Amino acid sequence: MQGIEMHLYCCKDCNVLFGIETAFEDQSVIVCPVCQSDENLLDGGTGLVEITRQPEVWDE
Repeated sequence: MQGIEMHLYCCKDCNVLFGIETAFEDQSVIVCPVCQSDENLLDGGTGLVEITRQPEVWDE
């Protein structure tokens, strides 16, 4: 499988790590997916993410 280039962020408040595809051009509108804030985001730079399996929709 080919990797997807992502821009990585970490929210200091929520302690959540998340990535946004680098193809998404306006990185200035990024907010934490948990608290919806951009005040305490740490920029982790870019990296390649390799998907190892597709998640099931709403697995229970």
